[in-house]
Amino acid sequence: MADFVEPLYQLMAERVRASHVVATDDTIMPLQSKEKVANTRMWVLRRGRRRNSYNVFDFTMDRGRDGPRRFLKDYNRFC
Repeated sequence: MADFVEPLYQLMAERVRASHVVATDDTIMPLQSKEKVANTRMWVLRRGRRRNSYNVFDFTMDRGRDGPRRFLKDYNRFC
């Protein structure tokens, strides 16, 4: 299923990055391994328009800046 929806996800991510405003937030998401539970992050990135707005989710292993920076690498707020 992931292979099937990947093109749609990429299109939505491109549209979020093309928006004039991008809102972001993260939520702790427990990830179970054999030995312990890690606190990972699920980021929601929202296209900043009221009309035709939608959310895109991105997963990272921590709350560091590298995850959002990677997602927003092509973001240009002066579009």
